[in-house]
Amino acid sequence: MSKVTLNVNGITLEGNTGDSLLEQLESAGLQPEYQCRNGVCGACRCRLGSGKVSQKDSLAYTAKMRFLPAKAVHLPTWSWSLIIH
Repeated sequence: MSKVTLNVNGITLEGNTGDSLLEQLESAGLQPEYQCRNGVCGACRCRLGSGKVSQKDSLAYTAKMRFLPAKAVHLPTWSWSLIIH
């Protein structure tokens, strides 16, 4: 598991490539919106400001540069920014 740097709404956090982004945001003390934790409802949908993520097995629709933190992991060679609404 590699360490990565996350920039969330202007706050810099240390993350990893193993846990879901939703779990990492919660571990950092943030409270992103979510309902199902498995990529079906789409409530956790966020905008990717930069970088790349890998999104696994989600059923909810996501547009370009949008993703579901409940089903996404950070790719190890990128740092990224995330905008939570």
